Amino acid sequence: MITAIKQQPINSLTGLRFIAAFLVVLHHFGKPPLPQFEQSVRNVLDHGFVAVTLFFILSGFILTYSYMSQEGSPKTSKRNFWVARFARIYPVYLLGFLIAAPLTVREIAATGGASPWIDTSIFAAAALTLMQSWSSVASMVWNPPAWSLSVEAFFYLLFPIVAPAILKLKPQGLLVATAVFWIASLAGPLAGFVTAHFDHTFWSNNPLVRLPEFLLGIALGKFWLTRKQGVFDRYPQYIAVGSVLALVAFLSLDAPESVFMNGATAPMMMALIYSLACGRGALAWFLATKPMVLLGEASYALYLLHWPLWFIITDYLVNDLQRFQQGPSHFVACVVPMIAASLLTFKFLEQPANRFLKKALSSGKRADKKLMEAVS
Repeated sequence: MITAIKQQPINSLTGLRFIAAFLVVLHHFGKPPLPQFEQSVRNVLDHGFVAVTLFFILSGFILTYSYMSQEGSPKTSKRNFWVARFARIYPVYLLGFLIAAPLTVREIAATGGASPWIDTSIFAAAALTLMQSWSSVASMVWNPPAWSLSVEAFFYLLFPIVAPAILKLKPQGLLVATAVFWIASLAGPLAGFVTAHFDHTFWSNNPLVRLPEFLLGIALGKFWLTRKQGVFDRYPQYIAVGSVLALVAFLSLDAPESVFMNGATAPMMMALIYSLACGRGALAWFLATKPMVLLGEASYALYLLHWPLWFIITDYLVNDLQRFQQGPSHFVACVVPMIAASLLTFKFLEQPANRFLKKALSSGKRADKKLMEAVS
């Protein structure tokens, strides 16, 4: 019999999600309006794509924390796990797809291809089925940030299979597996050094290439579930701040983009996640405050909607685009509506749709369904 044990959310990690999502917004749109920044700060924004590494590791960690026991047994069926993941990601994902549709169709038509409607249909089908990340071209066509959800969908498919195997490893085996996962996650950065014609999109967006980062998150979840009093648990507040400082210092370097890709920042990300999960220190306290938790809960919508909303605002609500891109005030004027839209989307679409779909599609024992309601 499955006993539904409601795992308390780790609020500091929820707040961290907003910081990561906002870093992606700054990476995409924060540089032109803020030219006065020093080069080191601009380097951090240029390398803001590393937030996706945080998302992938955090995803593996939170899923392990929510759905797995210390012994490696799942707390719910595969079907109900997949239903919960679908209910969690697809409603807002579909909204992002629809909002991006006019812009995407216009851009495809502007390329001058022989069959723009056929191209549109192919790209739309790839996006709607969360398959676009398997193609370097398709992954960047329809709401480009959504490529990472295609990767996540692949992770969700594998999680009920790979997570039990990782969680059943002995401590020494877990350490070896973690080292192997990290080395594998460096394939992208290494390819940037040894490949004459570096396909950045492939090494950044392909699900198989990014899988080791998710596996690192599962391994980190195993460490957390079976943790004993150690240095991370004694001094988490210092490790959290140190991880942030190390990460910022690394991202501020003036180096080729491939240096920062994929698992290059994984050790710092893992240390940050684990130390914040301990819930002690000023940084963990701040991220766990009610405003930050609310923003963190809405960060998924912000991540998926910021790209099409930015162009809607700049194309239709601002007359002088060149002037718009010259000052911080105009950047703020665009970001504030995006954050407001993400909060409204979370409250009026994401939460209700999540509850409805889980209730409608889940099956099994009552305890199993209660667990579905407890985690998202």
